[in-house]
Amino acid sequence: MEYKKYGFEVIGIIGANRSPNCGVETTSDNDAEINGMGLFIEKIFHQLLRENISIPMIGIKGTDNIQEKLQQLGSNEIYCAFAWSQYKWKK
Repeated sequence: MEYKKYGFEVIGIIGANRSPNCGVETTSDNDAEINGMGLFIEKIFHQLLRENISIPMIGIKGTDNIQEKLQQLGSNEIYCAFAWSQYKWKK
């Protein structure tokens, strides 16, 4: 992975639950939230499986406590890059 070359460690993938593309635990179908992965996350998941790479995935929603969710990844410092913003969290 390119990230390792520069000293980064990927400790998890964060997706937006209910998103038809980025949902991890839930996605959307006909404007209803359903269990399952979004299309993009599903593609990433299967590619990681093919390459025998294990990276935890968590899904968040706007109503979630983001700090609680990020603690599931078990790191003291996490940098998250979202399409709409950047977020730095420290335990």
